[in-house]
Amino acid sequence: MMEELGQIRDLHANEMLFAAGDDSNAVYLVVDGSLEVVHSTEAGDLVVGTLGPTEIVGEITAVIGGRRTATVRAADAPVTVREFSADDYAAWLQDRPEEAQRIADQARDRIDKTRVARVLTDLIGPGHPDVIDDVNALLEWTRLEAGEQLFVQGDVADAAYIAVTGRLRLTATNDGAQTLDVSIGRGDIVGELGIIEQAPRSATATATRDSTLARLSEEAFETLTGRHPKLMLQVFRKILTRVMRPNHRSPEADMIAVAILSPVAEPDMVRSMSSEIETHGPTLYLDREHVSRFFNRRWRRCRTFSSSGGTFAPTRRTAHNCRVHRSGA
Repeated sequence: MMEELGQIRDLHANEMLFAAGDDSNAVYLVVDGSLEVVHSTEAGDLVVGTLGPTEIVGEITAVIGGRRTATVRAADAPVTVREFSADDYAAWLQDRPEEAQRIADQARDRIDKTRVARVLTDLIGPGHPDVIDDVNALLEWTRLEAGEQLFVQGDVADAAYIAVTGRLRLTATNDGAQTLDVSIGRGDIVGELGIIEQAPRSATATATRDSTLARLSEEAFETLTGRHPKLMLQVFRKILTRVMRPNHRSPEADMIAVAILSPVAEPDMVRSMSSEIETHGPTLYLDREHVSRFFNRRWRRCRTFSSSGGTFAPTRRTAHNCRVHRSGA
């Protein structure tokens, strides 16, 4: 068992276990008490999470290498941890795939909660650890792949979401005409209007990138905004910003250029790629010969100056490129 590894280490209240930037050569299991995970910001230290008994800290950087990414310290009471080396920890995990998965999920949860803490700090400013703790205690995670819908216009509004990573597109129609087309990203709140108005979803939300969102049920949202008026104020400001922002389509490329730069690319492979791209929309295939003819250039100019002889002569590379020109690559 992990409890048999390493050695016991006691920390006084507020004593530091390790600091951001330290070497990561050990892993810690909380035996008793609570640890705080702290990130330094321009406004001071930001407590982004707490760890209690049976939770592990320091495992990510200890296993994959690198330096500590956060500072961890005892909370306002003494803490007991079990310290063991990264090698002992890795060996212990080898024959325990289920435990390894549990710890990986725990680590991902902690990383995402750190992101939520940063988002909330950007939203309401520093100095509100109570808000961060309450949000992290009540949220659930929603993870979307690009193209997946979060909700559809007309759905029952049963939750609000904070975008933690990725991007989403909000679209709405009325009598067949599009009335909304905006893009939202990290730090934006979505779905809150339906809860406040007690009305169905007024738009469809679709992930345009793989995205992670913190889901707050209707009950959790009402609890948080009632308990923390400043959070509610920022929610209303986000709503007003979205309402007052002119409708616009999310930026989209009118044209995408794919350039094959390898001098050894096979012409047949390039043509096959062009044919595949064409299945997704109108495509113009230009090889070097087409481009050169467009600029009224002749293949005899596909030469480079030889510094040794003082005359124009094809080098090995440009001579190859000229062969590719003729073959249509």
